[in-house]
Amino acid sequence: MKKTIILIIFLFTLQSTYSQSNIIKANPLGIVFGIANAGYEKTINNNQSITISGTYFKESIDEGDGDVNGFGADAKYNFYFSSSTEAPVGFHVGPGIGVLFLSDDKDDATVVSFNALAGYQWVLWQSFAIDIFAQYDYITDSNFSGVDSSYIGIGLSLGYAW
Repeated sequence: MKKTIILIIFLFTLQSTYSQSNIIKANPLGIVFGIANAGYEKTINNNQSITISGTYFKESIDEGDGDVNGFGADAKYNFYFSSSTEAPVGFHVGPGIGVLFLSDDKDDATVVSFNALAGYQWVLWQSFAIDIFAQYDYITDSNFSGVDSSYIGIGLSLGYAW
């Protein structure tokens, strides 16, 4: 029993030593616009991280073509520029690439998106992450009905850091 307690204390100490190198986060504001998005961010070194995320969306098109449904995944490489803190905290920018699988009443399409992201992320109370960001996306195959070839989006992600 004593060894188990020592092991648990050691694991909690290790956790605080290497805290905030992983974040699971979701964008709750996206739900208002028909978008569900969640991701995982992993710190690579003091000022860089990678993010892998998944997206589902459903958008009504005014052109009478019905709804566009889609899901996809993307990967981003983040550069953090804060001199007083380490990644994943502070101002960040980075490129990304993703793939979207779209469908409507008439056809299906697979498109690639290239994006650039800028934002600011806080980690409060050692585990509560807040990320405010803006993102520009360029989407290939803009001929798919109701899908713009480029767009700018803003968001707020909330998550758990450990």
